[in-house]
Amino acid sequence: MLPAYLPPRSERVIARRAMLTFSARRSQSGSGSDLDHLMGRPRHVPGWADEAIRALRRAGIRFGVTGGLAANNYMPPRNTDDFDLALCLADLVAAGEAATAAGWQYLGPLALYGGLAGTAWKDAADNELDLIGVPGVLGEQAVAEAQDNLITAGLPTLTLPFLVVLKLIAARPQDTADLSRMLGRADAAVLKRTRAVVGRFLPDELPEVEQFIALGRLEYAPSDPQAPKGAPSRTNQSARGEVRCRMCGKVLKDEAARRAGIGPDCARNERLGLTRRAGRGAPRRQ
Repeated sequence: MLPAYLPPRSERVIARRAMLTFSARRSQSGSGSDLDHLMGRPRHVPGWADEAIRALRRAGIRFGVTGGLAANNYMPPRNTDDFDLALCLADLVAAGEAATAAGWQYLGPLALYGGLAGTAWKDAADNELDLIGVPGVLGEQAVAEAQDNLITAGLPTLTLPFLVVLKLIAARPQDTADLSRMLGRADAAVLKRTRAVVGRFLPDELPEVEQFIALGRLEYAPSDPQAPKGAPSRTNQSARGEVRCRMCGKVLKDEAARRAGIGPDCARNERLGLTRRAGRGAPRRQ
């Protein structure tokens, strides 16, 4: 469905940071559903987009599955009616021509952030397909890596690092939930690559990635009733024994801060109801 209004991205980012701050205050180990059990649920991939996909391939257009269908490969699957395909922005017009030739009806442009552009389409049965053009090097690398990542019913699918970047750009509430669940399950090698990709394309949002990782691990971790009150979750600790602040993701060196799981500046801001705008400026009151 095409949005009637798209707020400034800055508003969504502020809301996301407020949500992360609230969640960091409230979350405890094992506080979510049995996510490991939910990971075993089947992933449903609709077949109604097959003809559009064949048309793109006949036109020589490379793509990668993105959105909810892609996310479901990296987290317990959620219901989604979306079928989103990411492609290089330079291929967006040709992709639309291929969709038209395959019998799809153009609905209109998508309202997107970060230099992305997209078009919405429907078939005779009112199934909707979104084609999302990703600009520049970001699009080229995201689509290139997807070609060897055939995890959505054999279709090229965005790898987790690039899917994280696109979800950070979108900054919707659903993307916030997806990010914590995807990153909470990722292994060390994937997280290292994710930090590198986010650091290249969205460096100011790296602290939020660390918060998503910490929150996601809390949700997956079993609860520990014997843990001392106020002790940092083991999920905030790296393989090297580092403990990161649950608010900003920075490595904690002071022993008292390590035990509390939060740095002194962030603890003061939390007491005052303040949050720090990641990577720049002074704290802001929410």
